[in-house]
Amino acid sequence: MKVVALVSGGKDSCYNMMQCRKYGHEIVALANLLPCNEDVDELDSYMYQTVGHQLVATYAECMGLPLFRKRITGKTRSKGLIYQRTDGDEVEDMEILLREVKRRFPCVEAVSTGAIASDYQRLRVENVCSRLGLVSLAFLWKRNQDELLQEMIDGGIHAVLVKVAVLGLNPKTHLGKDLASMKPHLDRLAELYGINVCGEGGEYETLTLDCPLFKSARIVIDEYEIRLHSLDSISSVGVLHPKSFHVEHKQAVCGGAENAEASPNDAQSRCGFPTLDLIEEAHSQVIDVDNLSIATEEGHRVNAAPADPAGSAIGSGTEAERGGGVCGNDDGGGVMEVLSWKQSSGYTLIRSRRRKHKEGDKLSSVDDSEATKQDLANALRLIEHELQACDLGWKHVLYIHLYLADMRHFVPANEVYKAVITEGKCTQGVPSRCTVEVPLKAAGGGNVMVDVLAANDESKRVLHVQSISPWAPSCIGPYSQATLHGGVLHMAGQIPLDPASMVIVKGGPRVEMARALLSCEAVAETFGVSLRRQLLCCTVYCASAAGANGREEMEAELRGFLHGVDSADGPHATTDYKVGKPSNCEPLIRYVVVSGLPKAALVEVQPVLVTLAEATSVHSKIQEEEEEEEEEEERIKSWALRRINIPSSVVRSSDADGTTVRLWKSGDDGTERVEVVDSDSILESHSNATTRVTEISCQGIAAGREVVCAVAFARERCLEEAAAVAVSPQSERSSAGADPNECECPSRHPRNSAHLWRTSIHSCVEKLGRALVESGFRWADVTVIRVYFVARHLELRDLETALTSSISSIACARDHCENGNVIEGESGIERSGGNSSLQQLPAKEKCLPPSTLPTAVLVPVEAVGLNASADAQLAIEITANAPR
Repeated sequence: MKVVALVSGGKDSCYNMMQCRKYGHEIVALANLLPCNEDVDELDSYMYQTVGHQLVATYAECMGLPLFRKRITGKTRSKGLIYQRTDGDEVEDMEILLREVKRRFPCVEAVSTGAIASDYQRLRVENVCSRLGLVSLAFLWKRNQDELLQEMIDGGIHAVLVKVAVLGLNPKTHLGKDLASMKPHLDRLAELYGINVCGEGGEYETLTLDCPLFKSARIVIDEYEIRLHSLDSISSVGVLHPKSFHVEHKQAVCGGAENAEASPNDAQSRCGFPTLDLIEEAHSQVIDVDNLSIATEEGHRVNAAPADPAGSAIGSGTEAERGGGVCGNDDGGGVMEVLSWKQSSGYTLIRSRRRKHKEGDKLSSVDDSEATKQDLANALRLIEHELQACDLGWKHVLYIHLYLADMRHFVPANEVYKAVITEGKCTQGVPSRCTVEVPLKAAGGGNVMVDVLAANDESKRVLHVQSISPWAPSCIGPYSQATLHGGVLHMAGQIPLDPASMVIVKGGPRVEMARALLSCEAVAETFGVSLRRQLLCCTVYCASAAGANGREEMEAELRGFLHGVDSADGPHATTDYKVGKPSNCEPLIRYVVVSGLPKAALVEVQPVLVTLAEATSVHSKIQEEEEEEEEEEERIKSWALRRINIPSSVVRSSDADGTTVRLWKSGDDGTERVEVVDSDSILESHSNATTRVTEISCQGIAAGREVVCAVAFARERCLEEAAAVAVSPQSERSSAGADPNECECPSRHPRNSAHLWRTSIHSCVEKLGRALVESGFRWADVTVIRVYFVARHLELRDLETALTSSISSIACARDHCENGNVIEGESGIERSGGNSSLQQLPAKEKCLPPSTLPTAVLVPVEAVGLNASADAQLAIEITANAPR
């Protein structure tokens, strides 16, 4: 990309320019902000370093590039972390400066900035860049400061200290000292007092006099004076004020012209537009933006509303349609519906998707980007109206799942998404997002399905880094890397992008998984947690192109990482993982095979973690300094992760009354108890019934008494295979029998499977209900129900009918039990003693009305499973949060 570099004169901005060159970008112009008064060294600014600004004008000559300069007229008016356009703020001076650069250099696509650790500065640069359509390049972001400082020195950065303001640095002793000679002293101060060796805490500032980018000349300070701002006996503050300096041309020193850089006019020619006569003499390489009226004129235009990429799609529909739960469709291919569920602990889930009018209707034959844009625009509009009906807005949304029928339409769909979900609407930060391609149309759906999870308060904390850096992949747009709320960290889906280049890494499934995990861990560390210790659950989306062998490689890489086992499969493998003590509790992991992923990735990882520090603040358990140690231990214990083991069972899919045939049960200790061992008698006794059964398994994990996640899997198998598995050791189960996806039987036909799966769905829901009870939750506490099903086996409408019926009856029974001593029985749910809890309820309470049931998100997939084999046809997942 063509880049304009924001330069302050400090080491960081210069070294980031060097990194831009390293990653193949081309710097075509420089930009600098300076005080209005030439004699003033430093402003009371949260944003800009101005000490040494008198010398920055020479950078144009040293680098052979045009330098745009503007005086800072604004003040620090907006001091919050999240920045919105504020008239009179110093940030707006940067916008005027960069807008003029872009007017003169239309080819400019990105801005180089030297941010290392300051979210305050980074977010403001990103805010301005987003207005101007520029990308922020911050290759120093989140780098280890000790390593980075040494790297700068070794890379040829010659800088001197021009300000000191920390214990251990004396203005009279250390100002003007070379950074390389100061490195040992800075290291000692870091050990003694914990200072930032790169000066990120304001400990010191530098001025670069020479670096490899200075091809034409270097700067020499002839005379300076020390100006003291504070005479504190412990930590004096002082700056170096240059009185005279000169530029020493390198080609004269080196005796050749090979180091001479191309002129600024040449830089403009490379941009592909007619050369502007910006300079006639060397000193005119510096362009004073304050004297250009065009900058002010252009500045007024920025207030205009941006063009709506979705066109009239977002505002289409009649008034009646906008107020209702469904939205008409011009192509006659069904309706767009929206459903919502407000949970007792304050979360709201809203789902929007297209469905058929009735049996036999066909969806639109228009399978292009316009149809996708129209569907997404309608879905988001309905969701927005539903949020408003719940007294919520986009600022309350924590997470968004975007399901596309065709990933080739991701770019146009994303334009619609950005037009609706803007940073202006999300004042607390934009929500995190996961996008995958699933077979929506094969299941009777449309081009798009969306679900959003919102909170009824504004206490969420969002990490949204738009700058490109080696830290983790940037999120350039209205979606963030992670959102923290109520002690739960919802992380965006991470695909295996190399953060610095933003391209998919090469090397196959294992390397891609390793890269995705590195990015997830980098994001987690920002919140003070780790996947190895605080991972609650994780969804691994595997592209069907990866194949079974590829999924096995991914699973091995993930398991190795979680257990602290390193591998050596290349630069992106687990050799880069930081050493951390693995958790004693295995997280809940599910593998979902999807049709495709963004950028043709083979894997996308979506983790959910718990964060003790944030959780305690939300629940008003912040520790006072004098709190006793045992109280702290109790607080930690309340969020401790623990697994919930529910015995497996096998059911006959054809039984309409819900009776079960139990072939084995798994105890909590992992032991097997065989209940039926004579496979011949099984086959004989069921010779008139179906020859296939379904294995039901369930696993769960809870974070103390705060949150629980559980998932039940249904795997259809031949009865002969199930009987053989019943008498086989656990380790042999994976090899017993053929792949069910390859079996031929009537239940494989998509139109014949609904009634065969009704019992399986009921059994899955029953086991999930048991997991809730054992962890101290009720169905009313459920936040999300997500159902993954193989599209060729089930349809959306049939699945939803069976699911609603099961949840209605089981949720009613569970939530009205007088005690939690509930066991699994052959005809649903029973108390100890064999009395059905349903039978003891009044008739009117035996089923919950649909309006009180959690909204289920039904996701058609290629395959799903608890491991890489992904041999289940159905998975029902629930998440519940304790009421606040």
